Amino acid sequence: MNNIIPAEAQDLIQKEGATVIDVRTPEEYASGHIQGAINLNIQFSNFEDELKRLDTQKCYIVNCQHGFRSSRASKRMKNLGFSNVNNLLGGLDAWRSYGLGVEV
Repeated sequence: MNNIIPAEAQDLIQKEGATVIDVRTPEEYASGHIQGAINLNIQFSNFEDELKRLDTQKCYIVNCQHGFRSSRASKRMKNLGFSNVNNLLGGLDAWRSYGLGVEV
């Protein structure tokens, strides 16, 4: 697992087509998220089942609001065999502080 800042995350999205996984609640996700992000709530009992449906070889950026839940989720993904997992340090708060937009 790599810890990355928003500028690095934006670069991975633009240059490598990284998939963003937002692990917040559906309500938090609906209030604003990184464009194109998939919402997989880490608090749901089927979280790991949902992860197992994803391609373990793709590039992923995992985010939450502040970076705590995404760090836990990233570690779980690595334990499931994902090879390219990136945790967004500071979460969506950091993303916004870099002046990067969100969609609702």
